[in-house]
Amino acid sequence: YPVVKKIIDVLQKQKVNKFLLVTNAEARRK
Repeated sequence: YPVVKKIIDVLQKQKVNKFLLVTNAEARRK
């Protein structure tokens, strides 16, 4: 199903964005 794939892509992008935000925050603290 292409729709399911699209949803998975969006979720993965959100996960990556959250991960990048966390790593950026950690890097700024040091």
